[in-house]
Amino acid sequence: EIVELTQNYNDEAIVWKEKIEDNSLLILVITLIGGAASYILKDKELKKGIENRAFQMLNDYPQLVSQLVLYLGAGMTMRNIFEKLAQDYVRKSKNGGKKQYVYEEIIVAVRELSSGVSEAAVYENFGIRCQSRQYTRLATLLSQNLRKGNSEMLKILQEESQKAFEEKMDRVRKIGEEAGTKLLLPMIMMLVIVMVIIMIPAYLSF
Repeated sequence: EIVELTQNYNDEAIVWKEKIEDNSLLILVITLIGGAASYILKDKELKKGIENRAFQMLNDYPQLVSQLVLYLGAGMTMRNIFEKLAQDYVRKSKNGGKKQYVYEEIIVAVRELSSGVSEAAVYENFGIRCQSRQYTRLATLLSQNLRKGNSEMLKILQEESQKAFEEKMDRVRKIGEEAGTKLLLPMIMMLVIVMVIIMIPAYLSF
């Protein structure tokens, strides 16, 4: 438990001191770097989540408009259509269906309708929450044509459905072109590797 330290050596006094390592500055630097990295990563994760949400909602837009056209043509009111879409989505979610952001917003819209908010305001709020030009256009159509009959609304939504599918085809075509551009560099690298594999043995054989 106790070690006797030598006090002198060759008639010279020895001074014993405890070596204290102060790593506070290093810990502070590591903490700052870790905090900054965590903030950047969280920010990128949030940005990616927002982009995924916007991408999914754009893909679901033509299907949503088609459903509105189908149920409106069957004689349902727009309010009843929103309620049915919300109920169907909740049922699918309970059975393990994937999360779809546009139907999450429809559920919010149905809750607003149940709480007494006017239909026009509900549709406008729906378009604002969706944060997309297409949904804003749809919300404007719904709110502006509330007093028109189902036949007039049906015709407008049919035109919107056609337009939505055309826009989706344009997006798919654009994504395909971008994918082809991204694959160009790996293809060039593979071509160079193949040429090297062929040329080196041919060069060494001479």
